[in-house]
Amino acid sequence: MKPRGTLTGLVLAAVFLAFLALYAGTAQQDANWQDSGVRQWRALTGDYAGVEGIALAHPLYIGLARGFLRLCPVGTPLFRLNLFSGVGMAAALVVLALLVQRLTGNLRAAVGAAILLGLAHMAWWQATLTQVYTWSLALFLLEVLLLQALLAAPSARRLVVLALVSGLGLAVHDLALLSLPVDAVVAVLLFRRGRLSGRALGWSALAFAAGSAPFFALVVREALLQHSLAAAMSSALFGNIYAPQVLGIWTDMIPRYAMPNLCLFLLNFASPCWLLAGVGLWVARGRLAPSFRICLVVLTMAHALFLLRYFIADQSRFALPTLALLAIWAGVGLAWLLERVDRNRQWLRQAILLAGLAVAPAVYWTTWRALAMGHLAPPRARELPFRDEARYWILPWKHDEHSARRFAESVQEQLEPGALLFADGTAAGPLLATAAAASRPPQFQLISPYDLCAPDVVQLARADPARPFYVVSPTRGYVPEGLLDGSFAFSRTGVLYRVRLTDVRVRQQSALPK
Repeated sequence: MKPRGTLTGLVLAAVFLAFLALYAGTAQQDANWQDSGVRQWRALTGDYAGVEGIALAHPLYIGLARGFLRLCPVGTPLFRLNLFSGVGMAAALVVLALLVQRLTGNLRAAVGAAILLGLAHMAWWQATLTQVYTWSLALFLLEVLLLQALLAAPSARRLVVLALVSGLGLAVHDLALLSLPVDAVVAVLLFRRGRLSGRALGWSALAFAAGSAPFFALVVREALLQHSLAAAMSSALFGNIYAPQVLGIWTDMIPRYAMPNLCLFLLNFASPCWLLAGVGLWVARGRLAPSFRICLVVLTMAHALFLLRYFIADQSRFALPTLALLAIWAGVGLAWLLERVDRNRQWLRQAILLAGLAVAPAVYWTTWRALAMGHLAPPRARELPFRDEARYWILPWKHDEHSARRFAESVQEQLEPGALLFADGTAAGPLLATAAAASRPPQFQLISPYDLCAPDVVQLARADPARPFYVVSPTRGYVPEGLLDGSFAFSRTGVLYRVRLTDVRVRQQSALPK
């Protein structure tokens, strides 16, 4: 019989390889829509800052993705970037399993928690596209694991490593700020109790600064460009436009997106094993160290509260930390349940794990088919070419999802040289990613919200009415407001809308010799 440490290592390796195979086999093969496509473009072009503000820059993620592009020997560059998300999610599941195993001493419960999270809707969904959240989750769970080790046996080395990982998490995504106060309070309390020295606090501060250096380098750069530290900090915390959402202020997005996001969030709980999270919370008092149990409760409440009041169009995508924390509690509950199963009734253990494996994917597919057959999908403000909205959002597997690539290819074929195209944030992603992957600029002029110095498309259209001008969707919120003032007419042409100036006076003035 193998030593327990060796057995745990083999099981964790099997968890990583199994989920990596699942995510690789179901990863999207090509360009992505919306911010996923933009991240593909930024990784391919080496854009570490972006134009949406420091909070959405994710500099360390871009650097890691570029490294993976060079090291991964399989697939196209766009597929590799999608696969990179799957690697991050598989790594997060290994850390989760290791943490649950340390908390409970039960390897089966650890594997069960990993399966539960790994097949959760938004975890699987984001593991198949180019997304920053899977790697943010991996670092967050590693941070929780290190916090547990620090509380169990305080030492300067453990605090320094914890601070370094916390800093790296901030350089990947701002969500790391939610756990930073917990780490800081724990460090200060251990210092006040004589368990850590002042030197340990100093070294940990330096470690955090080293890990977060890519993030704060952008803050310094922005402060110098704007001649304002306040503006730089605002960009670091909120980005360019998300301050009301981050602060939880009521916006017009709430009634528009609350129900779709709630439905997508509830899909994560398709497996009945999630009920064990409540069991874990109930029995944790006698199973977890009081200090770590309090930290885990605080982290769960902080992330759940942030998720519930972060009202943006893709709110459900921020559910991963909350789901991971619930999976930890579910692992504790599963360990409690397995200890009470009679050894002669091993089938019950297998049934619990099979529920996590089989039920969730079946629920996703059944939900999609029910919506499709009953035509029950909620109406959208606009439709994207080739994309089945219900299928795109409900089914987490994306290996057969090619709507973004088909759209980009159709645009390239349709537009004549020199044409002007305005693409909104969702549609610009695949156009930018496809052009970057091909290493050649498109034959038309593309203007999008991601241009560093975007020209005024309304002025361009008025100045040269004879120039072919197109938009993806002539819908408020997806085109500049100036195009909807009645001076322009829209006609569907292929996958785009041709824009023509209808104001006779403007046309006559444009035709006058200059």
